[in-house]
Amino acid sequence: AGIHYSPFKMATNVGGNLEGCNVSIIVQQLQGAYEKGQLKNALYQYWAQQVPKIFFTSAEVAISTQRTPDAVQAEEKLSRDVLFEPLEWFLCNGNPASVFQQLRELNNPPQLCGKVFKVGEPTYSCRDCCADPTCVFCIECFNKSTHKTHRYRMSTSGGGGYCDCGDVEAWKQDPWCDIHRQGLGQQSQNPVEKLPKDVAARAWEVLKIALQYAVDMLLWEQMEGVPQDLEPSVPQNTYVTMLFNDEIHTYEQVINALTRAISCQQKEAVEFATVVDREGRSSVRYGNRKSCDQARSVIQRSTALRSKPLKVEVMHTSVCAHQAFAQKVLNWLGEVVTHSEGLRHILCTVALQQPPTGDPCVVERLMLADTALWKTARVQCHQIMMGSLLMDQESKKQFSVLYTRNYPQVQKDFMADDHDHGVSIISLSVQIFTVPTLARYLIMEHDLLAIVIRTFLEQCSSCRHGRYLLDRDKLQKNFRRLQFPLLDLKYVLSMVPDEWNDQLKKKFMNGFNVMVELLTSMQGMDSVTRQVGQHIEMEPEWESAFNLQLKLAPAVAMMAGWCATDKKVLIEAFRATTKALLDLRGSPDTVKMCKRRVCEKEAIVVDYTVSREPVSIHLPICRLLAGLYLQLGKHGLSFNSPELFGPLQPPSAMDLLEQPLRTLVMIAQVHAEMWKRNGYSLIHQVYYYHNVRCRTEMQDKDVMMLQVACTQMDPNQFLIALLNKFELMNWIEGDFDDFIRLFFYGRRRDVSEKGSSATDDLLRFTNSLVEEFLNLLIIIMGERYMPGVGQVSSEDMVRREVIHQLCISPMPHSDLSKALPEN
Repeated sequence: AGIHYSPFKMATNVGGNLEGCNVSIIVQQLQGAYEKGQLKNALYQYWAQQVPKIFFTSAEVAISTQRTPDAVQAEEKLSRDVLFEPLEWFLCNGNPASVFQQLRELNNPPQLCGKVFKVGEPTYSCRDCCADPTCVFCIECFNKSTHKTHRYRMSTSGGGGYCDCGDVEAWKQDPWCDIHRQGLGQQSQNPVEKLPKDVAARAWEVLKIALQYAVDMLLWEQMEGVPQDLEPSVPQNTYVTMLFNDEIHTYEQVINALTRAISCQQKEAVEFATVVDREGRSSVRYGNRKSCDQARSVIQRSTALRSKPLKVEVMHTSVCAHQAFAQKVLNWLGEVVTHSEGLRHILCTVALQQPPTGDPCVVERLMLADTALWKTARVQCHQIMMGSLLMDQESKKQFSVLYTRNYPQVQKDFMADDHDHGVSIISLSVQIFTVPTLARYLIMEHDLLAIVIRTFLEQCSSCRHGRYLLDRDKLQKNFRRLQFPLLDLKYVLSMVPDEWNDQLKKKFMNGFNVMVELLTSMQGMDSVTRQVGQHIEMEPEWESAFNLQLKLAPAVAMMAGWCATDKKVLIEAFRATTKALLDLRGSPDTVKMCKRRVCEKEAIVVDYTVSREPVSIHLPICRLLAGLYLQLGKHGLSFNSPELFGPLQPPSAMDLLEQPLRTLVMIAQVHAEMWKRNGYSLIHQVYYYHNVRCRTEMQDKDVMMLQVACTQMDPNQFLIALLNKFELMNWIEGDFDDFIRLFFYGRRRDVSEKGSSATDDLLRFTNSLVEEFLNLLIIIMGERYMPGVGQVSSEDMVRREVIHQLCISPMPHSDLSKALPEN
């Protein structure tokens, strides 16, 4: 490669004699620059001359499909001997092998494992002891722990996580294996103080310069050349065409574009596509600027027919060389800090240190530029974060604050990106938000709950006249990416607080109010009107709303669980939800009321005919209010408690009853086959309404709201309201002819005009509706197996569910678990 370099024998003692070899000369030069305060300039000058001589020196080395194993091994050896050996000798001020061994002996036995998993590595989670399903052991820790005798789950890692052995918040008991139990009881001391002073002083400089260099080069955007302080003395005029990966184009499209652009064989094009998919980018042409530009133009034209073109850049070989070296520098830093807690602490400090200019720190720069990096560069950045920042408690806390502060922008970038979640910076959420004390701190001090929910709300909705409305197109096209803030919300809420303080109450309510905004935007989604005469022409899209319901329901239930643990928080949450319900209703003057009379009993009811007006299955505000009502009894509260509403006007029983009753009546009419002309989309919605995955937060809450309303109303008024909504007023009075006229025409008309078939249909509909009406009455009066409704515990409720399932058919444990609600 044109490098004048002779091998040398490393000294056997620390500080051994290195004279007579190139490494000795380089180390002496670095020492001199270090003493003058010019170490950065010296390192940059050295790298400027040597890096382009090792990486991307010819087509045989630059083009991935032409690289031989010997060439790869030679490049690896040169980079190690020429670039990293001198750096380690200078850092250690002696033999690196001996010094690193001494540093390892100074370490306390580690209490945390922190092994970063590679793709496909086995992981183990104890079903009996894990705080949540994301807590796992590596195979070494698991085999040395008591959990191997418990009920456990084995799986393979997708990469991007680490072993939780030693994390007391990850396990209910026995958080340590036998290996890491040895670290208990060690005195806490600043690990940097254990380092030899000379090594510590050098480490501050070397690690800072190396990290800064790696990040600067990975984020470098000027493809024509490198920064001025890295320009070689003898400039080169060679370029490469760099093809980048995306998740839009298929293998076939990439292969066809490459065969046209660089005139390669099918086999070579397949190899290129494989490298691009695995590593995130690959150089496909090496030569002068003109030939590389031509290749880029052909690739982009070939892939721009049906979608945006593939990303292709023409890059100077010096830029490619320094970016290749920058990736190796990150790997080297990750290896170096494994030798010493002190070195790891120094790297964490320099990574989180804000420059005097006020610019973002290194970690924040990487967060905000994550989507600009290619796949392998992203993975290496995430691994260095997990191997250093997330292994130190104070650094992890600072990293979490930065992550929370930039959370909206990071999620926005992820939405615009096309790479998978596993190679995105947001995959680190699980490492932060599942730690209860850290999540609690972020809620109190940095308003985490409100930030996460607001981020989701703004990503999937548009604001009109001061109110958010969910955007159907965004939900349908991007829900796979939109759902991750909802998963983060589950992580944050997974552990209910044992104690509350004023700050936690205030910030929790901030988040709760944003959640109410989100649920308000969902209230009444996908409303449908009964088709009469002509069948619906096109089936409406309905899956997005139910996907959102499935992902959001656990978080809503968890928030209600948080509210249940503090009386003041519960009252404030109940008021906020009630206010949202009343705001959705509007002014009482705008609600059309009518008088109905049955058996000489009169009642004022809402005049709304389900069979002729829009009705929605999605009523999250009503269901949240029902969920909060279940918790009132834990604090001696009831719907009539004076302190519950304070200055807020309490809702009437009819306000509580109206929306859930409309939904239940519509479903009864669907069962009676009155909505057949609305197609399969409505049938699917009704199916999921009853399905075990949605039933707890949909059907059960609607029934419960009717039970609440029933307790607040005169029994006669309640029955008349139900009969009126089921459109059975004429039936109960026995006037069938009048019923037919109103049902088919909406006005009085001679029944003979419709014929006997209409009468038959009406009788069939009426019989079914009467059955549904009576069945609903039985449910309202008899379904008491719910804590907060009947005098039962959660165990009683689960036992009853299990008995009902086993009465249907025998079931193994796995099927029974699937048949029960998630909670």
